[in-house]
Amino acid sequence: MIVDKYNQIEGGVGTGAALFVWGLHPHVRWIPGTCKPCGASPGMVVVDAAPGPDSGISIGLANVGERRTVYDPDSG
Repeated sequence: MIVDKYNQIEGGVGTGAALFVWGLHPHVRWIPGTCKPCGASPGMVVVDAAPGPDSGISIGLANVGERRTVYDPDSG
């Protein structure tokens, strides 16, 4: 499990595959802007936190405010 203070990425202990993201990401901190869709390819995210944590242990990823979220209010 990787923690961005309020957000977490749950990963499979044996595989490291990212299973899902959950947490709090308040809209009031998002920055309005223009976002254009980009191409996507099939795949998966693998968390490489060597040496791996014990089951149920969190690893810090980023401090609050360290990452920005830009959203496009016109496109939703």
